[in-house]
Amino acid sequence: MEKRVKTKIKSVKKSKSKSKKSKKTKKEPIIELKNLWKTYHLGKVPVHALKSVDLKIYPGDFVIILGSSGSGKSTMMNMIGALDVPTKGKILLNGKDTSKFEESDLAQIRGQKVGFVFQQFNLMPVLSALQNVSMPMMFQDVPEEERLERAEKLLKMVGLEDRMTHRPTELSGGEQQRVAIARALSNDTEVLLADEPTGNLDSKTGKQIMHLISKLHKENGKTIVLVTHDINLVKYAHRTVKLKDGKVVMDNHHKPVKI
Repeated sequence: MEKRVKTKIKSVKKSKSKSKKSKKTKKEPIIELKNLWKTYHLGKVPVHALKSVDLKIYPGDFVIILGSSGSGKSTMMNMIGALDVPTKGKILLNGKDTSKFEESDLAQIRGQKVGFVFQQFNLMPVLSALQNVSMPMMFQDVPEEERLERAEKLLKMVGLEDRMTHRPTELSGGEQQRVAIARALSNDTEVLLADEPTGNLDSKTGKQIMHLISKLHKENGKTIVLVTHDINLVKYAHRTVKLKDGKVVMDNHHKPVKI
């Protein structure tokens, strides 16, 4: 009888510890879109770029937002990155409603919380790779010595230790995109947003860039949201959200390819 009671007590303790553990490990979304609408006007004609979008993205997610031209995927990325505001609905970053933020707060989000990688690279042509990567840190008042030291580390991480003093015109497309990725990570941002990062690259170079982004996700635990029309990139992520005519028509979890 005594043994049975002890066994029951142990099992109760185990179940309690498990429930406590599950509560601790439960993640809150880092990004949440609630009933999000974005409407533009062509003259008097309303064009709905996003229609009633609900989406939660959690810390450490690698999400592909897939869609054809005009599906609303780039509009969604601009919303997530605080580059644009919704017509209706809410965007929550770490549980906070961005519509309540001042412009200075939104600028801080863009500088410290979110890093951007664009299809066109958007590098400063007169600056070296090292200077391009260190520039965002300057706007966050990081001391020069620390800026340059961190920029060097990031360029080494993306495999450009021998190209630090080169300007964008002296770099290949793939190298420029690597600089852009290093720049996006310069302020140790929580979220990396990539808009068609392989769009201007040949297939071989595009594959190298995707391998690099996958490596960043696996080794650094970055939350990555990647916008693309290319279905071949889906295999690198563990979640795919498909947009069509401004609506989410698919949200699937899957295993990424092993790199």
